[in-house]
Amino acid sequence: MKKILILMIFLSTHIFTVNSFSYYSSETGHYYQVVSKSSTWTQARQEAMDSGGYLVSISSQTEQTWLYDTFGTTLDGKLIGAYQYDKLDEPSGHWQWVEESSETWGYTNWNSGEPNNGVTNPYGEDVAHFYSGTSGKWNDLPDTASAGYIIEYTQNTAFKWELC
Repeated sequence: MKKILILMIFLSTHIFTVNSFSYYSSETGHYYQVVSKSSTWTQARQEAMDSGGYLVSISSQTEQTWLYDTFGTTLDGKLIGAYQYDKLDEPSGHWQWVEESSETWGYTNWNSGEPNNGVTNPYGEDVAHFYSGTSGKWNDLPDTASAGYIIEYTQNTAFKWELC
């Protein structure tokens, strides 16, 4: 009883927020969370790791289909965990998934003509996102661009209490 009273006093004197919910995929055994906060790819990667996950690494058509069936156009413009580690020009761009995912590069879902390394972009396009209006196709973009992102978790860590 004493522990409950102490907990109630603590809770009544502190303000908490709850992170967004994650969604479970029985196909992959992973959890997914769409984050609407706009961040650069590097910031999004760090924020995903800080939350116990990683930027989504889509390794199959099954996973791709589940994501689009579950989140639909909410995915439009959201950053994913694909990047060019050596920043080469296309088509030999050596894409890979973030190392935190342990996924190997193989499955792709590029929009027609992508990746193209930003034909008119002098800095190149070395990260990827869901291309708006393409039903889940991918596009490459500069790593300085800001957008929301998708976090993938191997366990349900997206729902947690944070002390404000």
